[in-house]
Amino acid sequence: MDKINHNKPTGSNKIVYTGGQMMKRKLATLTILLLGMAFSGNAGAVELGQGKVDIHGFITQGYLVTDENNFMADTEGNGSFQYSEAGVNFASDVSERLRLGVQFIARDLGKMGNKEVSIDWAVADYSVNDWLNFRAGKGKLSHGLYNYERDVDMLRASVLLPQSVYTEGWRDSVNAINGISAYGYLPIGPVGNLTYHVDLGNTSVKNDGGEIRQLEDTMPKALGLEVSEADTKTTLGGQLAWDTIFGIDGLKIAASGFNFEMDAVSSIYDGTGAPLFGGTPPAQVGVLKNRETTVFNLKLLSTVGSLEFARGNFVFAAEYMNNDYEMTLPTTVAGTIHRKFDAIGYYGSISYRFNDWLELGTYYSEYYRDKDDKDGDKALAAGLVDQKYAMYLKDLCLSARFDITPNWIFKLEGHLMEGTALLYSSDDNTVTLGDGTVQTDYEKDWFMTAAKVSYSF
Repeated sequence: MDKINHNKPTGSNKIVYTGGQMMKRKLATLTILLLGMAFSGNAGAVELGQGKVDIHGFITQGYLVTDENNFMADTEGNGSFQYSEAGVNFASDVSERLRLGVQFIARDLGKMGNKEVSIDWAVADYSVNDWLNFRAGKGKLSHGLYNYERDVDMLRASVLLPQSVYTEGWRDSVNAINGISAYGYLPIGPVGNLTYHVDLGNTSVKNDGGEIRQLEDTMPKALGLEVSEADTKTTLGGQLAWDTIFGIDGLKIAASGFNFEMDAVSSIYDGTGAPLFGGTPPAQVGVLKNRETTVFNLKLLSTVGSLEFARGNFVFAAEYMNNDYEMTLPTTVAGTIHRKFDAIGYYGSISYRFNDWLELGTYYSEYYRDKDDKDGDKALAAGLVDQKYAMYLKDLCLSARFDITPNWIFKLEGHLMEGTALLYSSDDNTVTLGDGTVQTDYEKDWFMTAAKVSYSF
């Protein structure tokens, strides 16, 4: 085995990169690596020394356009190509029981990801037997039927999974957990088979991610909440699935859940301020408000019940999610604000593969930010939203998947939407009124078209 040269450039020949240059260099390196393996046919497995390393990856480019409202990016009107992913993974069997793997990914969806190269997952997987296995590192978090395969675009007909359960804005924190997991497979005779996962560790939240921006939209607008630093606590999650129920091939039911807690350094208006003047002659156009620093605490218990039936080329799935939120925000002007509510989401989906190159699918999905205020009247009266339909989202989706080759696929789908619960005001969904007040500017009924081309190897 050849030795690795660890020598580094020194002196006047050393190249120094700024933060932005380094990020672009990493992205360029990942892209070149992906394209090189994809088009040279070297993907699959390579010999490194005495071992074999499996190499796989994917490249996707999407397009989102809406007639009203911005969905995660600047999609209204001309649409946005800020919807792409590139990933490459390496895995190797170190021994009969131990397997190592890592996947690097670069994502871009509006303000999220920005093509920054990161570790999507990196695990050491140790197998004792069929019913007892351990995994350590950064792995997938148990959430619904499809979180484990969320990155694998080839495994579904739709461009977007139902947002009522698999919200794109929460993908960073729900996607993976840093810690340890135990999992296994238990046949139980004619009754079927059981599989289980137990996860313990930490999830990560980015300060500019969708999770934070959703929280900022959740509290009363008059507070002007801005979160600057988030610190997550230990997460416990798991899933229990029962398949081939009483001998029925393709039938599966599952229950999954996880808890999540976060403290976030936040800034809010403290109730004091001074007049803000402008124009000629000067006239009062608003109030320059002073701010105070506080700590926002969020507790979440998320549970999902799932059903899937797959037979031949037909797949039916339905899932129901309940998110139990508890939020605490100490303030000077309003005392301690404490909110406790349940958000719910559910969907039903059907897909059918007609032949080697065509698969069609549809789903209907509903999401409510508060199951006790589905129409949004209470939230509007309390100043939590500017339009009451910001408290729910109903989505009817039709998808078409075209398999151009075994490695290339193209997808096209339409979404007929009512409500805006999972949109963010920070995606330029606001308007400034004549008195200087900024409020959300959503339309109740809107339509979105999504297209995506993917290559996997």
